[in-house]
Amino acid sequence: MFKHENTYSTRRPIRAGVPQGSTLSPLLYSAYTNDIPRPSSGVQLALFADDTALYLRGATERNIGPHLQRAIDELGRWFQIWRIEVNPDKSAGISFIYRKGRSSVVVGRGPPHLQCTYSVATQ
Repeated sequence: MFKHENTYSTRRPIRAGVPQGSTLSPLLYSAYTNDIPRPSSGVQLALFADDTALYLRGATERNIGPHLQRAIDELGRWFQIWRIEVNPDKSAGISFIYRKGRSSVVVGRGPPHLQCTYSVATQ
């Protein structure tokens, strides 16, 4: 229940998560996800507010893919345990390709294998 001046809000049970738009939401989400697993195999985890990104640099996507997929699977299991829903409409897999000189295709974008955001950088 919330009180503002002489007005009280109605009681509503929260089964998981935090109220949308609450000023405490970012702090509570950070505390809730403090034990998020760090991936193995050189995959990096980046967090900003409620956004999560996995990324790995390598010579080819063929070499990077299995490592990223393993990290996505681990993270997916953790999200499931802690009842954090991933929005597939806001998730994407992105490959960044470094080339000397100019290239007509700079970024290739497509859906990830699972419902997690990840980025791939290749040389």
